[in-house]
Amino acid sequence: MSDPVQTLRALTDDAGFDDVFVYAAVPSVVEMADELLAEDGCLNFFAGPTDKNFKVPFNFYNVHYNSTHVVGTSGGSTDDMKEAIALSATGSCSRRLW
Repeated sequence: MSDPVQTLRALTDDAGFDDVFVYAAVPSVVEMADELLAEDGCLNFFAGPTDKNFKVPFNFYNVHYNSTHVVGTSGGSTDDMKEAIALSATGSCSRRLW
């Protein structure tokens, strides 16, 4: 896939996604997730970085004008993380396209 952001946004007629879950503390993945957010979209950063200096550029224009936001999920056990990944992988986390 030459342009994953374009390919994924095409699934929503370029509107973006209401919720984007990031399961890996990889800068390029977090940046891509930011680009996939729809208006009022939420980036759920599910993967805690081990590097205390982990930083990634984030589009604050969209935070102000499109109400995008980030939430960090913590407090779950390894089993919780495995269950969340399994639910996502099986399509149990439904998506609505309109």
